[in-house]
Amino acid sequence: MSTAVIQPNADRTEAIRQLRRIARDKAFRSAVGADTRPRTVELVSTVTRWRRWLDFQLSQFCHTSLDRLEPLVAELLRAGICELAILGTPAYATVHSWVDVTRAMVRPQAARLVNGVLRNVADRLNKLPDPDTGDKTRDLAIRWSHPTWLARRYVQRFGANEAHLLMQSNNRAPRHYVRANTMKVSPGDFELQLSALNVDFTAVPHLDYYYQVSNLGPILGAGMLQNGICAVHDASAGLVVRLLDPQPNENILDACAAPGGKTCQIAQRMGDKGRISAWDRHPGRADRIRRAVEANGFASITVKCQDLLAADRGSYDRVLVDVPCTGTGVLAKRADLRWHRTSDMLDELIVLQDRLLDAAAKHVKSGGRLVYSTCSIEPEENEERIDAFLSRNKAFRMMPAKHLSPDELVTEAGYLATLPHRHEMDGAFAACLHRL
Repeated sequence: MSTAVIQPNADRTEAIRQLRRIARDKAFRSAVGADTRPRTVELVSTVTRWRRWLDFQLSQFCHTSLDRLEPLVAELLRAGICELAILGTPAYATVHSWVDVTRAMVRPQAARLVNGVLRNVADRLNKLPDPDTGDKTRDLAIRWSHPTWLARRYVQRFGANEAHLLMQSNNRAPRHYVRANTMKVSPGDFELQLSALNVDFTAVPHLDYYYQVSNLGPILGAGMLQNGICAVHDASAGLVVRLLDPQPNENILDACAAPGGKTCQIAQRMGDKGRISAWDRHPGRADRIRRAVEANGFASITVKCQDLLAADRGSYDRVLVDVPCTGTGVLAKRADLRWHRTSDMLDELIVLQDRLLDAAAKHVKSGGRLVYSTCSIEPEENEERIDAFLSRNKAFRMMPAKHLSPDELVTEAGYLATLPHRHEMDGAFAACLHRL
């Protein structure tokens, strides 16, 4: 349980505005801007992540059903319960503040309802009700605030105990990793800068110049990202580029490159020597790559607004295709993502992933390497896509990841795979394929 205290009513008011934007726009990132205050971000992300469990608690303490509550009042109650039961803010301050916010944002009558519900919750914090629907998997999904269809998949795959650990991991505050840009700063000097900012850090095993850090705030405040001194980049993404193993003076294609984190890491591993083509089909996303390249100061990268599916055949030493996916490996970072994914969407993405993998393969020269990656932990998007690809592409062979990846992250079949609850990083998958 977090010990964060969200004191100013301005933070609470802004959090409600952001939550209502998310409800309308269905997007967490578009609602929570980079300049949003940290305490507001924490409250918004926590309410979004725990929405299903909060709604269950709301149904237990409010006489009015959720579908009959005014949406703004429901949001205020969710946020209040979240502070009491998850963030651990002192009860008296929490209830009093949310009553004031409700009175200002809605009306005095609504403030009486909020006061009554939150006081009842505060009185029962040590014995809050648990879901009991008669369906153990559905109860697990409600308790750990996941869609039931996703919880069923995890119980079937891992068993109930490990599924619980996975969903619990998805609900923790995300871990932060940064990659030091050694084209601008030595690892030693970078560590001194982190220490000067009072940021605790740990070097990541098996990944040079990667660090897990305790707090991104001081790093952002010092302008280290804008100046290209470092980049926020999860260790799982770094391991994907390590599997690609780019070499100086090679010709590389990053075929679905936005937002550019892997592209810049490729250039860094090559010492900025060689040619890297970074593509994305969306102009706005291609601009994000350009901004990342400019901040990092790499000259070897050329960014192009290009649809991989419409590109002429190329000839590259190595090709990385990081395909669109369900993103079930990054649910801790993307607080809203679990509510926007369905089993039908998984079926649709599989078709696109096959098309992109086939298209990327056409750009790999003889003797070259193709790496397919996702930020998903679903077998249909990962192992099954590679099995299907190899069955229809006899010119490729799978290269076991064991020589370029830590043993504990390599599956029996030879793929790179990480799981949030086991490996303390985002869930990801990558397969390395060699063209004969």
